[in-house]
Amino acid sequence: MQTDPEKYCRRCDEWWPADTEFFFRNMKTKDGLGYTCKACFFDSPTYRTRKAYKATGYMCSPWELLFKPAEARAS
Repeated sequence: MQTDPEKYCRRCDEWWPADTEFFFRNMKTKDGLGYTCKACFFDSPTYRTRKAYKATGYMCSPWELLFKPAEARAS
């Protein structure tokens, strides 16, 4: 009987199914999945801070400014 592969999340110290439902893709790793699960990623302080800045209209980088709507760039 074959079991589904599991992957260890470095942040929450738990094992999760090794698929894109639980981990983001990362082609730099051997298995093609990130090191932390999606739940830990969304709970990270950097993600929450970035999301809060975007909610106030602040864009974090010049790259993101390229994708901002034209009417929002004028203001």
